[in-house]
Amino acid sequence: MKMIKDWQLTFTIAELCSIFSISRATYYRWKKHEKTVTNYEEKNVIEICQHHKYRYGYRRVTACLRDQFNIVMNHKKYYVSSGVRKKKKVFVLGHEPVGAKN
Repeated sequence: MKMIKDWQLTFTIAELCSIFSISRATYYRWKKHEKTVTNYEEKNVIEICQHHKYRYGYRRVTACLRDQFNIVMNHKKYYVSSGVRKKKKVFVLGHEPVGAKN
């Protein structure tokens, strides 16, 4: 998007889209959704997480957002932005459990 904006005065949008091999409809869709309220709220969540070095869970992030920015968001956005991930079970190959002798 930034490169297209830089070269927009020299070339037409259609030419630039063909150079970058994207359709004009895609360009205008990206342009339309460039800055939204959701992105602003997610930036605040990321800012809080980076400031506290990702040590806060989603509940503390929620509290910080309410206190500092007066923002109330759905809890699912906190999960994604604050880095809360479901832990996966680790499988180790080649080791069998040893049973105790009776």
